[in-house]
Amino acid sequence: MPAALRTFFCGVEIAAGGGTPFGDMTKHNFAWVDAGQIMEFFSRFGYLVAVFFLVAVFIAGGVGTAFHLSRETTSVLLFLFWGPPCVYYGRTLDHPGKKSMFFGLPLEYWGYGLFAFGVIDMFLNWGKFSGDFFRTHLGA
Repeated sequence: MPAALRTFFCGVEIAAGGGTPFGDMTKHNFAWVDAGQIMEFFSRFGYLVAVFFLVAVFIAGGVGTAFHLSRETTSVLLFLFWGPPCVYYGRTLDHPGKKSMFFGLPLEYWGYGLFAFGVIDMFLNWGKFSGDFFRTHLGA
């Protein structure tokens, strides 16, 4: 890579010999990417996070509509349907040297995080969730 040219992450080319708009950020390599590097949004099977999101939206929406569940319960179901496939396929499709990444996080970690968000969402909306659960199972 020529030392005279660097690329800011938003694509503006700046001559390194001249003044930079961010002062000493170049000294710490903050917010700068070499011109030869490519920012990766996903690697290998990382795109499956987005695919599983679409599948989970349709499943949670269908279950919520079929059982007349509240929006809060449907959002809990979304996270709980979205997380486990990410964990399962993150474990089965990855190799030690080749990780499936999405925005810098491995696919398996996305699943754990999404499942944790589902549990937190259930805790925060327990009144609606428990009301929907008992009303559905008791036939009220």
